[in-house]
Amino acid sequence: MEILVKFFLNYQEEAGIDEKIIKIPGDKAKLEQVYSCLERSTDFNPEKVQKEGIVLLNERVVNNRKPKKVEVKDGDNISFMPMVSGG
Repeated sequence: MEILVKFFLNYQEEAGIDEKIIKIPGDKAKLEQVYSCLERSTDFNPEKVQKEGIVLLNERVVNNRKPKKVEVKDGDNISFMPMVSGG
């Protein structure tokens, strides 16, 4: 299966790319498998996103602190965004 991963702001700088298509065998996977693929192929640190970032799966916020529970499938889009605030 193929999943499009997009990186925004400081995560883009960390990973050194703005997006990447990752391939995972099978029809379904968990978010933690996506994290593992990204750790092997980029400088991206999933632990940082788990502590202080936002993960969007097909433009919906998911619980990135429990990546074993978040299911992804072929064609999904995952976006990593830092927490933002302002006034």
